[in-house]
Amino acid sequence: MVSRGVMFFYTSVESHVLDIPAYQLLYQSLNACPSCPIHQTPSPRVETTRMNHCLTIRALICVFLLTLFSIGCGRRGIAVNSGQVRTNNDGNGSGAGGTPYQPGNTSPECGVVPSTTEVVAFIDGQGQLNASPVQFVTAMKIGGVPVDFNFLQFQYDPNSLVSQGAATKNANLSQQIILRPIRQGTFQVSAVVQDPASGQQASCNTSIRVTVSTPPGLDVLISAYGAQHQTLAELSNGLGAIIHFESINASVCQLFRDGVALPATAQLSGEFSTGALVNSGAAQIHVTYSITCSGNGQSKSAQVVLTVNPNPVSTFVIAGAGASLKVRAGANATLNWTSSFANSGCTLGDGVTNGGVTPNGSLQVNGIQSSKTYVFVCGD
Repeated sequence: MVSRGVMFFYTSVESHVLDIPAYQLLYQSLNACPSCPIHQTPSPRVETTRMNHCLTIRALICVFLLTLFSIGCGRRGIAVNSGQVRTNNDGNGSGAGGTPYQPGNTSPECGVVPSTTEVVAFIDGQGQLNASPVQFVTAMKIGGVPVDFNFLQFQYDPNSLVSQGAATKNANLSQQIILRPIRQGTFQVSAVVQDPASGQQASCNTSIRVTVSTPPGLDVLISAYGAQHQTLAELSNGLGAIIHFESINASVCQLFRDGVALPATAQLSGEFSTGALVNSGAAQIHVTYSITCSGNGQSKSAQVVLTVNPNPVSTFVIAGAGASLKVRAGANATLNWTSSFANSGCTLGDGVTNGGVTPNGSLQVNGIQSSKTYVFVCGD
């Protein structure tokens, strides 16, 4: 009888333990015991024996029910929240590295994420580490959902990382700080946050690695050319040029004219017009355009010099006579001329025949039979 009752109870519990309350299971199990007093009127001879059997079955059933009930609760995910603060160490806010998220858990979770985990730095000309700053962002979740939080602090080694300003709060329920590495190695950054409702705190951390490498070569180039893209070094009064510049492996550049920084030209590559370059004197002037670029702990400069001529100056005379000369028919005469700062060529003619000549020269005129006027012209 005991064996049959236990087998019936086990089958019933296995199929319904998650749906039937404990007291119903107990009632069904007792119904499966026909020898129990609730089903029969015992005879005086066996009353004591049957009663002992039923009491034993009841005790076993209660213990068995309590055991299965606790197992069923575990299967349904019922757990008691211990209230412990969880710490995530993976730096991605997922909860890995701390206590895994469980349904119903209301403890705060923290994550901190760097803008990069690998920083390549260079040693500058003064022997100092030149490294780009890194942004660290922290946030808090409760039950896997981002929530607003009280930010307490970022923790880091000030001998390895230098803050570029105070921590600031973002609009997307996060807090950030920017740190610049000042030496090579692997460094940890931690954040501590607090749930304003419960007062519980959570901490999280991440790490970055800073390595030193040989900086790539830095180079700069600057040149000047004209409207026809011809290279210029000298130009006529009132004309201008196009300045072309470029850099390789530079992070910042500045352009100058005669040592004075040009506004709004802090580009790494490009070109611009000088505008009209005016020379109001009688001698040449020189205008210097230069560029200075830096990057990876290096600095380099280059320049181009433009020579601006004054207006052309010319002389044209008859040898031994000046600007005019009277001669007999058939006589000879020599014409002499000079020109300065003429860039577009010179011509000489008598009104009938004109031809190109050098800026400085002479011409022998033989067998003069009639009056003639010669004109010498040089352009700029």
